Amino acid sequence: HLMIGDMDNSTFSAGTTDMLENMTKLQSFHLYEERRSLFPIQILDTLGDKCNKLKEISLFLYGDGNQISSALRSFLIQPVANQIEKMAIRYNCDTPVRALRELGKHSPNLKHLHLGKVSISELDFLYILRGCEKLESIILADLDTTNWSCDIGKFCLNLRSISSNCLNTISTCSILNNCSNLQRVDVLGDGIRGESLGDLGNLQFLEVLRISPVESVDEFAPLVVNCGRLKEIYTDYTDHERKILRTALDRSVLLLAREDMIPSCHPWTVDHLLAYGTSFGPFALPP
Repeated sequence: HLMIGDMDNSTFSAGTTDMLENMTKLQSFHLYEERRSLFPIQILDTLGDKCNKLKEISLFLYGDGNQISSALRSFLIQPVANQIEKMAIRYNCDTPVRALRELGKHSPNLKHLHLGKVSISELDFLYILRGCEKLESIILADLDTTNWSCDIGKFCLNLRSISSNCLNTISTCSILNNCSNLQRVDVLGDGIRGESLGDLGNLQFLEVLRISPVESVDEFAPLVVNCGRLKEIYTDYTDHERKILRTALDRSVLLLAREDMIPSCHPWTVDHLLAYGTSFGPFALPP
């Protein structure tokens, strides 16, 4: 496993590429960039060529100057892409990465797709879902999904966790309706309403739920009362509303405010992806 914190380009260029030449058993590569630079993203070529055991790539890049589409496309056409299980890319501002759609063609074993402030079309996202049927975890943080209108849940039936602060009502409904294996749900979009969550009761494996508060706790309680494995609910109800919810559930369930969820304990969430390395120095939160 290799984790690279922020460093200047000359230092990086002088040593890291040569080092990777001999790291044939490398399984995970994580890069955190603290300031704007001209990081030589061509290192992906070396990763693809020499590190044939690689399963995880996480790139946390500072600015849109490091457009990685070309390098990523070159990486994904190499045989190692077939065994990639996790791809995480986060920028600090909205940045297009058009080559992401190639995951759908070359990475059938992908299980975790975590995207932050990445610009991707709904068509490209669907292309990924159709080709990566083993997906278990999706994070979508600060993406523009306003106009997404397809039934995306039909193409990620194996999903175990979903975390997003930007999914619209249509996309949320589709995922809750189709992904019956969900164990962790975190949907905080402003447009989420009670009708968007109508299928929560069908999620028999649901253990952790974080949502924007439904208008009425009396409307919300029936949605989760049948989720027998539910252990934690994070939503901003008053103490009185929580008491009503606890009575309706009639079992021990942890009821906390949305901000009480600790990112380091929930690496499947938007908060973890966006907070990575930003509060306490590089790699403060494990990827």
